Amino acid sequence: MQYMLTEKERDYYYCAECGSPLEAGRPDRKFCSLHCKNEYHNHRTRGLRSMKVRVTRIINKNYELLDFLLEQHVKAIPITELKGLGFNTDYFTSKPGTGQTCCCFDIAYDLSALLCKNIRRIQVFTSAPKRRLKDA
Repeated sequence: MQYMLTEKERDYYYCAECGSPLEAGRPDRKFCSLHCKNEYHNHRTRGLRSMKVRVTRIINKNYELLDFLLEQHVKAIPITELKGLGFNTDYFTSKPGTGQTCCCFDIAYDLSALLCKNIRRIQVFTSAPKRRLKDA
């Protein structure tokens, strides 16, 4: 059973997405429907989500190129040629230390102004799964 306010008692609140009046229900409601609630949250996160997708694509492309170069036993390549293949030098997964070394997941490389050199696969350490203690 829904509680409906009389015309005199009604204090209109408005949907945060579509702006239609909220006439009944909980007093702290923000949306008139589940659809409006989903649309509101989708609009809020759309920019962040699209940026994450774009950066992930760039890093994946960089990784695929580095992996291909390793398969071809290429240890050094001019930056202009690498960029011509679609590599973006601004994106990497980590930069250990203060030197020129960058990492793209498990592949490390040294980047200078003219050359990407010393392309190599590094060992990635993962922690062992935690063991559950048996109850005594």
